[in-house]
Amino acid sequence: MAVLRQLLGTSDILEAYELYNLCEEGEDSAASADQAGADQEGFEPASRFAGLARTIETEIVPRLMLAHKAELTGKRVAADGPAEPTAEDVKTFAAVVVKRDLASAHRFVVDMRERGASLETVFLSLMAPTARHLGDLWVEDRLDFTSVTLGLSRLQQLLRALSPAFGADADCPAPAGKALLVTFPGEQHTFGMYMVAEFFRRDGWEVWGGPPEGVDAVFDMVADDWFDVLGVSVSLDSSLSRLGSLIGGARRVSRNEHLRVLAGGRALSGNDELAVRHGADGVAADGRHAVHRARELVGAAVRPLA
Repeated sequence: MAVLRQLLGTSDILEAYELYNLCEEGEDSAASADQAGADQEGFEPASRFAGLARTIETEIVPRLMLAHKAELTGKRVAADGPAEPTAEDVKTFAAVVVKRDLASAHRFVVDMRERGASLETVFLSLMAPTARHLGDLWVEDRLDFTSVTLGLSRLQQLLRALSPAFGADADCPAPAGKALLVTFPGEQHTFGMYMVAEFFRRDGWEVWGGPPEGVDAVFDMVADDWFDVLGVSVSLDSSLSRLGSLIGGARRVSRNEHLRVLAGGRALSGNDELAVRHGADGVAADGRHAVHRARELVGAAVRPLA
């Protein structure tokens, strides 16, 4: 069950990998899923996926973080090649995350860092475009759904592994407020939302969110707790017709009568006018822009005493 909560724990890795539910189920249900999966050609048994998810959480990501901590956080001399990822880099990296393993994807990032790219550049100019490229390949029927899902899963695992180093890149920011970041209810494109969360955390925000079960889950959160900002990622054009209802409902029940709403995602494509027409205070094209706009919008808003 997808729940909205503070985006801090290691279970975020599993949610990003889209296997959190499998790990929470008992052995009996996993065994049943094994049999069902065995009957469908091309699908792995649930217990094998659950075991893989546990391995990712407890072994692979911690080892990557320890093995390459110095590489990720230290100063480096730029090697040959442009520091800014190129379109060809994006295509190559997409092939790596689909066809190879997490260690290979991590090595690709380390190579980009050795060319002089900052982690912010890696996030915004390599990983985010790669996620969009994978989506385009699926829409164009040049890559199947399983391959796209696997690639996005590896991107999200890598995002989580890089998170501590990314936060360490910034000076200690002043506390900024509390943000609720969600994907539009019913959508499965979570990578962009998790990346934006990394920028908010680095900027000093307390971040809650995740993929909600429905609009009521969003309403319950803003009604039960104080949030300065609600961020909504909208990937599908079909969701736009319901965006105004989601934003309007959230404002009506929010504990914060001055709740600020930011919208982003592929369906809005940085279109401020479209976002405002659906009730948002603004649109954010990426994580860096989102935290800047959020601070602008919140300003000196009055918060209740704790």
